[in-house]
Amino acid sequence: MSSIESTSGVSVPMSITHLQENAKAEREISMIIDNFLYLGGELVEEEQIEELQRLGIKRVLNMAANCDDELWVRRFNSAEENAAAYLKVGLLDHVDQDLKEGLEKAIKFIGSSKDPVYVHCQAGKSRSVATVIGYLIQGQGWPLKRAYDLVVERRRIMSPNIGFVSQLIMLEECILGQEKAGGLVNSMEDSEEVNPTLRTTIIP
Repeated sequence: MSSIESTSGVSVPMSITHLQENAKAEREISMIIDNFLYLGGELVEEEQIEELQRLGIKRVLNMAANCDDELWVRRFNSAEENAAAYLKVGLLDHVDQDLKEGLEKAIKFIGSSKDPVYVHCQAGKSRSVATVIGYLIQGQGWPLKRAYDLVVERRRIMSPNIGFVSQLIMLEECILGQEKAGGLVNSMEDSEEVNPTLRTTIIP
């Protein structure tokens, strides 16, 4: 196995370094709509909570069945009057997971908010990404390609599963009509060419 030398002079296997970099990318908070809609991974560190506070984020939407957000709930959602600040929609990251019911709840939650919203799943790659794209299509009337391109520009590690992508294509057709729906023609290929300097991400 090949290795690289870390800043401390210790040789570290490249696969380990890659995993560390990927884990760091998952913890990044990516701003999708300026000062309103943010996307990222599970809240497991106090630093992430502090970063959300710094950004003025007061609402959290959890799209993952396997994430509990104990840090956030314990700090901000203990009182009944703060119940509207947190919503868990328990989706699984499976190709046969139906998005419809969960997406309706998520879009209503985001659309009703006057405060910044943080949407996440476990890694901020699939379930939360599909949710944000779905919101842009249904809540804002965006074409799928425009929504997809924005999210991949702002969060390079995004990777919604093919089942979610298929459902988003159908959602676009339902919302915009078949004549205006363009699907994801060229978006998958073009996403690799997006200038990484255009990413708008906040790193805790």
